[in-house]
Amino acid sequence: MRAFILCVFLLTGMNAVAADALTQIESRLKKPERVCGAFAQKKVMAHLDAPAQSQGRFCVDKNEGILWRITRPYSSAVKIN
Repeated sequence: MRAFILCVFLLTGMNAVAADALTQIESRLKKPERVCGAFAQKKVMAHLDAPAQSQGRFCVDKNEGILWRITRPYSSAVKIN
């Protein structure tokens, strides 16, 4: 689980400052069987004039795995068991 969360941080452009947030998230995920929520993400990339923005929902279930669903600006879903 920790490896997945770390990968999410790395893939979304987070840096070492996010390590504390990772520890907090990890401790919260140990308690409930299922955690769901919404996210909004903004990426600044050198080759784009404006930041790329996306939003969606996620669920982390101890038995079912992780579902990461982007709803805007396009639909996409990733499920990791």
